[in-house]
Amino acid sequence: MSTPVPRVVVALAVGAIAAIALAGCGPSASPTPLALPADLPGDHVLLRVEEYGGLAGWQDASTPRRFSLTADGTLLGVTPGVSRMPAIRETHLDPAALASAWATIRASGVARDGKLDIPGLFDADSSFITVDGGGRATTLQVYGLGVSGDVAGPGVPVPAGDVPARLAAADLLAELAVLAAGGEPVDAPRLALYIANAGDGLLPAVPWTGALDLAAAGGPVSVAGFERCAVLEGDHAAAAAEFARALPADRVVEQGGARWAVGFRPLFADEADPDGCVPA
Repeated sequence: MSTPVPRVVVALAVGAIAAIALAGCGPSASPTPLALPADLPGDHVLLRVEEYGGLAGWQDASTPRRFSLTADGTLLGVTPGVSRMPAIRETHLDPAALASAWATIRASGVARDGKLDIPGLFDADSSFITVDGGGRATTLQVYGLGVSGDVAGPGVPVPAGDVPARLAAADLLAELAVLAAGGEPVDAPRLALYIANAGDGLLPAVPWTGALDLAAAGGPVSVAGFERCAVLEGDHAAAAAEFARALPADRVVEQGGARWAVGFRPLFADEADPDGCVPA
């Protein structure tokens, strides 16, 4: 959603983000997670951050999943870029850095159920932050907080009581982005391929090199700009990802005389298939 890559052991002062988060910490989280248990399975997801756009179709060109931190210290993060296929980067925290990162998550106040809303604002991104220390998972939605930061400010007021919590959440995500950006790129074990007939249009086309029959693949989706979606795995996913990284933004693809608009979305290993998407 993998080609083996060198493990990057990060032994940096993640405690620095704790200081930032504490400075902006909002109301006390409820419930606050306990100290990180030592017996959690390595693939247990401690922190998951998903981002959804307010406008239909945002997910087509990227991925809702931004970060995932597991109990073995693996941090996965999506790095938006200029290619049609956002990169997933993998960073490994050593035990001390993982403990410090977990303390930061606790201190930030995001381990709570609820929503930080912005009344009167429409079509903004939302970040969903799920924390699970082995007990009951919590999910906090922060409306208006996206990959480019928080839209709240002098021109977009928010409830005064939510300001410290919003600042803490934004700082936490910014620090996670810094950690993830230093990781090694990895192939997504699966990817969602969105497909739509491009008609005769003016955009130039390049040959589709994959084995998938674009005229028949995928299930119907109600997503702006696309008609069908197929999920690719293994070698097919790797080949499609390589193709996507080289595909200019102003190109469609051609197969058998037909022209197709395509969109690519990398999927994390534990991420469910997007709505409507079916295995190829």
